[in-house]
Amino acid sequence: MFLVGEEKSADLYCRSQGSGSYSTAKVSGRISHVDPNLEARETIPAGTLVVRIDAEDYAHSLRQTREDLKASGSSLKELGAEEASVRRSLELAESGSGLTSRILTAG
Repeated sequence: MFLVGEEKSADLYCRSQGSGSYSTAKVSGRISHVDPNLEARETIPAGTLVVRIDAEDYAHSLRQTREDLKASGSSLKELGAEEASVRRSLELAESGSGLTSRILTAG
């Protein structure tokens, strides 16, 4: 059974009216609402909110993921700038070595 405030993991099943097919979802979290008809094992009308899982854990996870993504984007920009700098240094080194070679050959 579901208790408000309880941490729970559950497989939820839903059947579309008349279709005979089921949809399932695995969810977990703190329960913030349980429909009284579920508690009483009564028939529950279509469209009724049966169990609500507190969204705070998911919202926190989403915020953290967005922050991580933003940090990764910043790191990617820094790596791109570093790559451009290394490429410029390499080009300068290659063009400088050719100049040194020509000076030594001419002398």
